[in-house]
Amino acid sequence: MLGLAGAIDMHIHSGPDLFDRVGDSLEIAKRCEAVGMRAVVFKAHHEGTMTRAYFCNKQLENLKVFGGFTLNDFTGGINPTAAKLALDLGAKIIWAPTMHSKHHEEIFGRGTYGIKRQRVEGTIYKPGIEVLDNEGKLSSDLVDILELVKAKSAIFGTSHLGAHEIAAVVDHYASQMKILINHPLFLPRMPNGWFAEMAAKGAYLEICATSCQPMAIHQGGEMTLKRATDLVSAAGVRQCVISSDAGQSHNPWPNDVLRAFINCLYDVGIPEYAYPIRSEDHQKRDCAKMSRIYLKQRRGGIKMAGKREIVIPCGDLNRISIPCKQCGGEVVANLSDIKRIRIRSEAERYVCPMCLVEFDIRIGSALEKYTEWFRLIRESGHSAEFRVLDPDD
Repeated sequence: MLGLAGAIDMHIHSGPDLFDRVGDSLEIAKRCEAVGMRAVVFKAHHEGTMTRAYFCNKQLENLKVFGGFTLNDFTGGINPTAAKLALDLGAKIIWAPTMHSKHHEEIFGRGTYGIKRQRVEGTIYKPGIEVLDNEGKLSSDLVDILELVKAKSAIFGTSHLGAHEIAAVVDHYASQMKILINHPLFLPRMPNGWFAEMAAKGAYLEICATSCQPMAIHQGGEMTLKRATDLVSAAGVRQCVISSDAGQSHNPWPNDVLRAFINCLYDVGIPEYAYPIRSEDHQKRDCAKMSRIYLKQRRGGIKMAGKREIVIPCGDLNRISIPCKQCGGEVVANLSDIKRIRIRSEAERYVCPMCLVEFDIRIGSALEKYTEWFRLIRESGHSAEFRVLDPDD
């Protein structure tokens, strides 16, 4: 069974909130800590969650809690001043409007999700928020916010924006910063091909566990395990993040939702190397855990530091994962079709698929690491060999 050791959940709803929640922020955080998770991000529709993250962190030892900020009318809508304050207070994600967006209003109605305990009548006193002007361009206030988010290397979540609004954000900013499309197929509800196109432009897709839960289907969501599998395949593992989006009273605890979801995805075809977490048995045989070599896939191969290479003539050793230096999440390189692994010394830019943090790594040329990796490969039954490359090769 896949467990949650080292996992990060970037989308949890905790109390206190406008709606009933399964638990308050500390209760949820302690449960996530107990199962070995590394970090969580709390989201609220009506306020920033940086303060609750601060106080949770003072009472936790092995889990890091982060906060974010949602641009609903409760906080001034598309409000650069509020967004800047949130970022200065440590917000890691700025979310576009949720229940106050024009698109949400068109799907569910004002101030409601269409069900009994997710309804706050009268909470929208003006038309739903749109982020495009009359010419179809991003509003100046949203541009200001995106620039602030980019400057802080934070994440912009698209929340409940419409597809045309998300496309505009992606077209202008996905190549410059981290854009996360939240809960595909719940909102927005578009074909997999559209999401794959957004991913190809640099956006990340947040595949949410609760989008497959009965209530989300009742609300008109289109996520099934088959659609989720096809979506990850179309967009690519590197462009997908798995979160729970849990905390609602009609769903189990977030850690339980996330654990069940990743095991369901695995059983219907998402390969094990797609996850930032490993079963205990897999951890024991994962060569990346043993070698700790930082890798980057390029031109069909993986280049590393130095002037040596490892030749792997068999295709059995088909994946290696590496740890993100900030969050500990693992970046996976697929080796099934790779014949050579070359060593290089320049610093390279990496993007963690879990926390989306970009960082530079200068790979050392400590040969003992490669020698140890080579030994482990041989002991596991794989064939491999060292040979010296021409320095100019």
